[in-house]
Amino acid sequence: MSYDSETLYVIDTNFLLGSLQIIDSAPYYLEALQLCQDNLYIPFIVYIEFLLNYRRIISSVEEQIEDYNKLLDEQLLIDLIELDKTFFADYFKQKFVKKAKTNNFQEKLLYRRKIVKSIDSLIEILQIPVSPALDVLNEKYKNTISSTDISSFRIQDDYKEKMAHHLNDLNILFQTPNVVGKEYSKEYFEKMKSEIKERLLIDKIPGTKDKHKEQKNKMKYFGSLEWLPSYGDGILWLDLIDFVKANQDKYNKVVLISDEKKEDWVDKDKKTLKEELVIEFVEKTGLFISKVFSSDFLKKITKVNNDDPIEELFELSQKEDWLVEAERQAQAQEQAHREYLEAYDQEYMEAYNEAQEQAHREYLEAYDQEYMEAYNEAQEQAYIENQQAE
Repeated sequence: MSYDSETLYVIDTNFLLGSLQIIDSAPYYLEALQLCQDNLYIPFIVYIEFLLNYRRIISSVEEQIEDYNKLLDEQLLIDLIELDKTFFADYFKQKFVKKAKTNNFQEKLLYRRKIVKSIDSLIEILQIPVSPALDVLNEKYKNTISSTDISSFRIQDDYKEKMAHHLNDLNILFQTPNVVGKEYSKEYFEKMKSEIKERLLIDKIPGTKDKHKEQKNKMKYFGSLEWLPSYGDGILWLDLIDFVKANQDKYNKVVLISDEKKEDWVDKDKKTLKEELVIEFVEKTGLFISKVFSSDFLKKITKVNNDDPIEELFELSQKEDWLVEAERQAQAQEQAHREYLEAYDQEYMEAYNEAQEQAHREYLEAYDQEYMEAYNEAQEQAYIENQQAE
């Protein structure tokens, strides 16, 4: 994709906010916007969302830089890297426990009472040859850290200065005529909100994946405008349709530059704009619309080579789906582990209570039997003594 004078390039909020996250890549974002300036459209809701969120993004990046630099302390690095001697013991115990799974209640009770003690004793013996090796390894770590210029690895704090220039350049772009959409009138905004409400009631995309945000009962405000967070996507969509309808003679197609991946925007398999959205857009405007990710847009519009820092952004974009899936699987495994532990503890308590009850029953039975034997013996003795007295 290269610049096309007959294409309308529409910018989403995540593109603008993305330009704040990797400062060395910010010039490429700005270059792309400037190259498309004559055919650029930033819906007013995108402009609003950027103003409402850019300080949060900048603060987050500054905190990350500060937190990272704090880690580059000699003693702290030693504490972080030093191998704890309990690591081997914990690792071995986890592996052993995993192999020693049992299902029977009594087996679990036996495990809790006897086997754990046996494992601990065995590990103490196995750690004897390991401990000296860990001491040597930890000493080598300390010597290496002490002889290294740690300060050279700190991130130089020029982020604020570069970001100030970037924000100034963005502001100049925002002030350029016809780049940012017109500010919404109260009447037009209320009309959009009413339509979005009706769309969400019948689960008409986009915005359906944000319906949960309504539960937070938090309104967003900008001047006299107020709206639910779940309405943001719908406002962008209706704004874009109305803008293209009013300017359809100027363009032959529309490209939305966005990193949105929610399933009410994007086809999960093809990573393209939802077919329902494309159809609605064509029916209402007469123009075809497609969506591209920020990284693809930047790479094809600007002059990027393999040595440019923005390559990092492309790599992150390509890995993002894998990372999201990996995170989802990790969360699922963690949840399964929690449920297993809860079930295990519940089974243990059930087995323990059952054993206690059984012991109590056996005690009562033994007590009753002993009592009856003593009672019968006393009765028999009384009878003998009575016979002797007669």
